[in-house]
Amino acid sequence: MYLSELKNPWTVTGPILELVNPEYDWERVGYGYSASEDIWYPAVIEGATPIYGDNGELFVLYAASGYWTTEYCVGQMKFLGGDLFDANNWEKSPQP
Repeated sequence: MYLSELKNPWTVTGPILELVNPEYDWERVGYGYSASEDIWYPAVIEGATPIYGDNGELFVLYAASGYWTTEYCVGQMKFLGGDLFDANNWEKSPQP
């Protein structure tokens, strides 16, 4: 999942940040090749939803793992302040 500034819905105007990469096992449930179906199932990270906390904190919630599994869950990124496009200013929750 990537974060970027847009001029309009189709024109990127600023830097592009890879905000979320499926690095934890709980984000990758369902990923892999099914020989019986001859298809690959993706590692799913989608649906970035910004949420503001009571004290003005910024969180981004996202869906993780395959929706076709019982392990489909929600992950969380927390903005720590500073430059929005600096990966060091984001903290990823290690649990769903």
